[in-house]
Amino acid sequence: MPALVTLATYKQSKTAYFLKAKLENENIDCFIAIISSTEGKWDEVRVQVKEEDVERAIMVMLRIKDEHGANIDKIEPDNMVRKIIVPTDFSKGSEHACYYAIHLAQKMNAEIKLLHVYENPVADLSIKETATYQYRGIKDFADRNQTNLLSLTVHKRGIFEKLFKPNLFKKILQESNLPILIFPS
Repeated sequence: MPALVTLATYKQSKTAYFLKAKLENENIDCFIAIISSTEGKWDEVRVQVKEEDVERAIMVMLRIKDEHGANIDKIEPDNMVRKIIVPTDFSKGSEHACYYAIHLAQKMNAEIKLLHVYENPVADLSIKETATYQYRGIKDFADRNQTNLLSLTVHKRGIFEKLFKPNLFKKILQESNLPILIFPS
């Protein structure tokens, strides 16, 4: 992975996510790091970019001030409601992902939507069609709810699953345009 450079550090996550959206609109990959003290007394949100994108990112930051007539930390983002989807299969791993998504939602002032997609028990779907059906269910729900983040649990797969079952997680990673928070089961 290329070296990341911290472009800015904020006390408010809304400011960091506003900058992240502006940078991504300019095709600059942007990463958020939330740093908490051990005592829970303070949090800081770091906006990071790849080393080769630093100059372009700084130019975007300068344009923000010109466009809005204020420093970035004084600008109120348009969509203050953040939404996190947590697909669940009701396993221990999903419970673990939900716990961390709740913690993150509290930090971001976000709402969480739990989602369980299941195939039609009457329909005769192949294993591959089932994975596609589940992916479409997650994607459609995320689109309808204007989701900002997808939180997933990755289960370890045995040799049978690797050979015969398509990987829903892999499909989501390849086709989703949402940020994805991944937890091992």
